[in-house]
Amino acid sequence: MSVLPMVSVLRRIRELYEKIATREVLAIVVVLVMTLLTSGFVYVVLEGAGALVSTSSGGSSFIAASTSNMTSTELFVVFVLTVTGVGGFILLEGALKKSHDLSGSRLRYLVAVMMIVLALGLLEAIAYIKVH
Repeated sequence: MSVLPMVSVLRRIRELYEKIATREVLAIVVVLVMTLLTSGFVYVVLEGAGALVSTSSGGSSFIAASTSNMTSTELFVVFVLTVTGVGGFILLEGALKKSHDLSGSRLRYLVAVMMIVLALGLLEAIAYIKVH
């Protein structure tokens, strides 16, 4: 077996990596990974948390009513809401730049503020449910 085809494949992989691995893509990947980690991913993996927990009334719930427990469903919801909030702030930053299209900037501003308020409101509601 010749080494030449393997070198060619490795060269193609490297070229593809160099095309994909721009500063913007790497920044997005880092933000997503950090958001996933801070959303409770490590706890869910280490504890093997399921999607549901049983309640005292004999039913089941997607939210563990405790600050020391978490379900994988909570992880997913918190991750999505955090990414939505971050996306809202990024959109807001773009809407506040100087623009010749005022109606487009107003629409981006409105959507950004709605994303941020929605994400923060739902995260606050989840925290309230967990504590009470």
